[in-house]
Amino acid sequence: MNFPKKLIRRMPLTQPPLTQQGVTLLELLTVVVIVAVVVSLALPSFTTLTRQSRVTNTANDLLAAVTFARGQAIDRQRPVSLRANGASWTLGWLVGIDPTRTPSSVTAANALKAGQGFNNVSIGTVRRAMAGEEVLSPHLAAS
Repeated sequence: MNFPKKLIRRMPLTQPPLTQQGVTLLELLTVVVIVAVVVSLALPSFTTLTRQSRVTNTANDLLAAVTFARGQAIDRQRPVSLRANGASWTLGWLVGIDPTRTPSSVTAANALKAGQGFNNVSIGTVRRAMAGEEVLSPHLAAS
């Protein structure tokens, strides 16, 4: 089979030299600026997510402690209290048998269970008006 000579191309024996072997400073700075903008947009939402996670974990820990205290009170048929370990919840919490029905009678020595403190989360109460009554309800907030 004979091909016309116009269609046959000769392959060069060597490849042409590369014209570009890296990135310019302007291209590098452009990428750095784009990355900085994306990170600055994502950082506030990450901070919010971290705070919400801390509050959720603290609420779950408190719920587990309350559930444990309730179960112990039912099993033992005695009053059981959940209280802060010391002056603040940041020092931890204690669950213990409370014969005098005052949480101060529960100490680390007679505690059934102790928990870690709640760092960077404030625990308090908020006054709310519900159905004409003023009710104290728990409040958790990350700091």
